[in-house]
Amino acid sequence: MLPAEISDYGLEQWDADFDINLRHVILAGSRLAPQLPDGASMVFVSSVAGSHGSLASPGYGPTKAALEVWVKQLAARYGRRGIRVNAVAPGLFLSPRMSERLARDPAVAKLAERPLLARFGRPEEVATPIAFLLSPAAGYITASTIPVEGGGLSQDSTGLDSMVLTRD
Repeated sequence: MLPAEISDYGLEQWDADFDINLRHVILAGSRLAPQLPDGASMVFVSSVAGSHGSLASPGYGPTKAALEVWVKQLAARYGRRGIRVNAVAPGLFLSPRMSERLARDPAVAKLAERPLLARFGRPEEVATPIAFLLSPAAGYITASTIPVEGGGLSQDSTGLDSMVLTRD
């Protein structure tokens, strides 16, 4: 995700975002789903950025939103065969990339305060919901995107909560 102004975001950047975030999902879904046995499951990785606008990168969120609609499309097409298609939408995780950013810029650590759980997620905390969605225990879940983001999407967007918290 590279910060850019929408007015400066050219077709080359849109194409790059599409290639990185969506092309493989479309190919995997369109090629793999027809070959899956009845009752199989697929899980794709989206992002919380697919559910809201962002100043960080004009193309990232829209391609992740498209991924989530593609999940619904695949689920609609293959659901009669019992094939379940879902996605997870991670928030801020302590990934290798985030660790590199923290090493370069300690101010990035402030982002960990954003989720309601007030920390970065750990990789296994997104792997576990993926494993669940692939398992028979999730047998009646399809066409869904599960946010895995420590409550960040439930944050008060007005900023009033932070005023109350400072009084504690």
